[in-house]
Amino acid sequence: MSKKRQKSSIDTKHTPIYSNARNNLFITWFIAVVLSAFSYPIIDVGFERAEGGENILLGGIVFLALFFVYSATKITINWFYFGRTPLFMDPSVGSIGGQVGGSIILNHRYDEKNRFKVTLSNHYTYTTTSTRNGKREQTRHTETLWEEEGYGVTHTKDSQTALQFCFNIPKSTEATHDMGQKGYYWIITITLEEFRYAFTREFEIPVKSGKRKSTNLHMKPLNVRGESATEAMALSAIILEEDEDQTTITSPEFHLGDIAAGFGIFGGVFAVIGFSILVFSDELVSFFVGSVLSMIGSAIILRGLYEYVVAREVVIDEDRILEIGTLFGFPLFKNTISRQKPFSIKTVGWFNEAIKKNRQESFSHIVVEQEGTRLYLARYIQSIAKQKEIKKFFYAKLKKEKN
Repeated sequence: MSKKRQKSSIDTKHTPIYSNARNNLFITWFIAVVLSAFSYPIIDVGFERAEGGENILLGGIVFLALFFVYSATKITINWFYFGRTPLFMDPSVGSIGGQVGGSIILNHRYDEKNRFKVTLSNHYTYTTTSTRNGKREQTRHTETLWEEEGYGVTHTKDSQTALQFCFNIPKSTEATHDMGQKGYYWIITITLEEFRYAFTREFEIPVKSGKRKSTNLHMKPLNVRGESATEAMALSAIILEEDEDQTTITSPEFHLGDIAAGFGIFGGVFAVIGFSILVFSDELVSFFVGSVLSMIGSAIILRGLYEYVVAREVVIDEDRILEIGTLFGFPLFKNTISRQKPFSIKTVGWFNEAIKKNRQESFSHIVVEQEGTRLYLARYIQSIAKQKEIKKFFYAKLKKEKN
């Protein structure tokens, strides 16, 4: 007779851990109210009295006020819908060589359509001191040492939703330790990939040495998927399909909504400021500056829309690597690299060398290059650790398939 799987329970006897969502809500509303208080007189009489470049500053203040009011409203809706989201750890303290697990209580009814992505990461932070113009400056740096992600398990609890997760933690990671100028810490990030609510919560959790495991979470760890940790990290960041003859990497249309939104906000700053200058100033120089800023902002917004609507597919077979771009099904571009000639796999992105030098994380692409031709294997990967793992994965795969 088969043994029935035991249902996971929630251990609430330990003190819950809360995210910084409530503080973010108060801070965002405070900034929104302050900027709005400055914006009212600017809109009323400020633009009429300002001259030349003053319109740039005034337009920027008005735009920032609108942006923070929008952000505060969005955060408020999320707050009332999901609640404070307490996290109950199981085990009570995460364990190196053991597990990190827990349950998060969401203040809304269970909906099986909601898929919550859970990301667990180990970070190293340190401070460097430099001298510039005779003054000592301190810079804080953060590096991601290890990261895993998966989709949590949800079920109903007292007309609410319980989100549960569990990860196996390798012995090579570092326990929580604050040494003043440097230290190690662990972060759990919860995101709901759904347009209406755009939910995100971030928790800093304690992780210590030992081999403790969860006692109430009767579930398979999210980072046990039948492949190595390196391959698991790579597969979590890209859409990959494999068969005997070829490997296909896809980036469908409407896939990079967060990236498009980032371009839109950044470009919107330039566009709104430039448009404000054009509307409220009659000087020739101001007209030129306003026109340039408006065009720059529009170009950035269009780039974001391009990334959002263009679908890409990369096919790796025995002889070549082929990248095809389409717009609503119509061919847009095609690039090919021969696997019979030397090629290289690189990490590229804006200000990439400066970012590497300062060990800062920023969105970058994993590309393969050959004689001036560049193909994108993975795009907009922020974690440095994940970039390294994806490159290792493709190095191994291309070498294996070629042989």
